[in-house]
Amino acid sequence: MTERKCLSMLKNEPEVMTVIEAAKVLRLGKNKTYDLISSGRLSSIKVGGKIIVPKMCLVSFLTDTKNYQFNPV
Repeated sequence: MTERKCLSMLKNEPEVMTVIEAAKVLRLGKNKTYDLISSGRLSSIKVGGKIIVPKMCLVSFLTDTKNYQFNPV
């Protein structure tokens, strides 16, 4: 997936999201999203005790082919 396509898909999303909002965008559970953050696969910013995920971090995660397996049909 290209960066341009990801940005187009996320155009209505806020520039920064909570972990729960990011999980909804990725269609993953909250715990799996926290696992991705703690493993360093999904970048985030910690502000005080709160973790936020910038939209560009989601784009980087989605465009990095190491993060998923592509199974052509």
